[in-house]
Amino acid sequence: MGDFIDLHIHTNKSDGIFSPIDIVNQAKETNLKAISITDHDTLDGYYDALDIAEKYKIELIPGIELSCEAQEKDIHILGYFIDGKNEEFVKYLEDMRAHRKMRIYKITEKLSNLSIDISPESILDEIKNASPGRLHVARKMVEKGKVKSIYEAFAKYIGENSPAYVKKKKISVKECIRLIHNIGGIAVLAHPGTYRKDHLISEFKELGLDGIEVYHPEHQFSDIRKYQEISKNLNLFVTGGSDFHGLPEDKREFGRMKIPYNLLEILRKSFLKTI
Repeated sequence: MGDFIDLHIHTNKSDGIFSPIDIVNQAKETNLKAISITDHDTLDGYYDALDIAEKYKIELIPGIELSCEAQEKDIHILGYFIDGKNEEFVKYLEDMRAHRKMRIYKITEKLSNLSIDISPESILDEIKNASPGRLHVARKMVEKGKVKSIYEAFAKYIGENSPAYVKKKKISVKECIRLIHNIGGIAVLAHPGTYRKDHLISEFKELGLDGIEVYHPEHQFSDIRKYQEISKNLNLFVTGGSDFHGLPEDKREFGRMKIPYNLLEILRKSFLKTI
């Protein structure tokens, strides 16, 4: 087993394609030493994967991806080593998943007004208790032949500033970091290169941000160098992950990024100091 990790993976408990067990199997096949399932607004994937991860002796770090907002920009924060049984947090996740379901109805209603008929029930019934999102709508649009690709679905219809876009319920970055810290977690800014709001990172640090996801498929080599430097200057932890969803056309390949295990060891030492 190699000394590599992937700390940003999605399963079919949110908007990934593969089951939590499939993910651990792929981690074994790609010789990953540790992974974190970071589904949107749910830890169901983490709990489903615990037994098989233990069987294969793969470290499974409890994680989650939460949405928040800064300067009208959608910002994602990853939480690691979190207590998923915390009552306040469980209630928050339940509320967010309920909102996500209502959002599916609103998006499909807007699509209907554009003569694109997609039944919200066909999406929600198919994914069952998973945390729903726009990616599920996009897949259904492709399946029904309404668009040729997921990219087209987002670009023309459901992406930001598109006619069927519906804003997600969001909290502030400050509140998001507070939530993660209140359940003993470490708060990490996900894929900062996709926001192009680097001037906000120092502000997030003042709000309690602990780290930056430096290694991500959407980051060019120059981005990695830049965020390494920012992390060093602001005394922030460095993390990384594939942001794997399992989509056929996605360039976010499982196990492709060789992220060193020592980054997790540094993160863990900080976590242990707080408990």
